[in-house]
Amino acid sequence: MAKKPNQLDKDLIEEVYIELREGTLEVKEIAETFGISMATVTNLNAGKYYQDPLIKYPIRERMKGKKHKGCINDEPGPESPYWNHHYPESWDIRSE
Repeated sequence: MAKKPNQLDKDLIEEVYIELREGTLEVKEIAETFGISMATVTNLNAGKYYQDPLIKYPIRERMKGKKHKGCINDEPGPESPYWNHHYPESWDIRSE
């Protein structure tokens, strides 16, 4: 069972901060490692729990260096079923 925010001790909080700074584990992995919820990790990252005046929050920027699932930042390839209903700008059908 996940620990509640009021059950966190300073050592655990510091360990979470270290993992957030290192950036090698996802929030879910940090939560599982320390037996806390993802919301607790997110709130520690944002400074909502146990704010330290010497730390700049958020400790880890959200989705640093990663694309959000479901976001399309690149144009779909020519074989994509997307083009069954949409035309790329390069296919200006109005000029014909």
